[in-house]
Amino acid sequence: MCTDGQCLEQNSVKTLLQTLLQKTLQNAQAHFEDFTHTNEPESLHQYRVNLRMLRSVCKEFFDYLSPKRGLFLLDYLKMLQKDTNHLRDIDVFIECINDYKSKVSPECVALCHKIEAKLFKDRAKSITQLYTKQSCAKRAHYFDELLTLLVDAKLYRKKAEKTVLKPIKKIIAHRLQKIKKLSSHLSLESPNEQFHNLRLHYKKIRYTTDCACLGNREHALNAFSQSFKPLQTALGEVQDKNTQIGHLRELNLKHDVCAQQFIAMIEDALREDKQNCIEISSKAFMDEMKQTFQAIFA
Repeated sequence: MCTDGQCLEQNSVKTLLQTLLQKTLQNAQAHFEDFTHTNEPESLHQYRVNLRMLRSVCKEFFDYLSPKRGLFLLDYLKMLQKDTNHLRDIDVFIECINDYKSKVSPECVALCHKIEAKLFKDRAKSITQLYTKQSCAKRAHYFDELLTLLVDAKLYRKKAEKTVLKPIKKIIAHRLQKIKKLSSHLSLESPNEQFHNLRLHYKKIRYTTDCACLGNREHALNAFSQSFKPLQTALGEVQDKNTQIGHLRELNLKHDVCAQQFIAMIEDALREDKQNCIEISSKAFMDEMKQTFQAIFA
């Protein structure tokens, strides 16, 4: 059995990308088709996860793609994901609303029900808009075009025939450096954008490591990838609460006492989530990540 480094050495960038991108696109299509039949939030979420993975990997390996075809691919994927952004934010808020009902004062529960009803109404509207913009025929056309592009040899530059080992190592090292820099300046006073950017870097490094593993759970990079998950989840909580606070403020309820209580409650939870992110993003955690990375690629 080959070592982790030897397994990577045996694959070219082109082989890895073609295998991963086709599989991920097919997964995305399957999840979206499931969503059209069930309206399940998790199906939509998994559809978006697969689209994000496609976009992230294509961006990280963009130097190995034909610029013109690579940009076309990224624009296509961005469009598909953008069409579901608002719907996903609504689903997350609906998921949280029951927990919020148990935390506000009794006289404010009615407002929670009112907001919940509006969220469900907005969700139905967003789904209708999505299906209007992406009919079954259009969606089938989109995925057929993408799959055709992914298997087109002209998508990949000549240097993509080389081993993937060095590019993977370089990409992960670069992303770790970005994470270390952002984490070292993280505090409760840091702007929300800094927490959001840090989350994006963790997503990118996880997608790259998952790409290298190609589903092999015994690969050392799989454990490395999984070690980022708690912090990525915590950073996701920060982003979700920021979005929810923004949504509540857009309702123009600033003179409603219960609405202000609701916002204050989420802001308190947001501070706790930020503190959790800061504690996890310790220097010791950064050092451990670096040591694990060096051991894998030794």
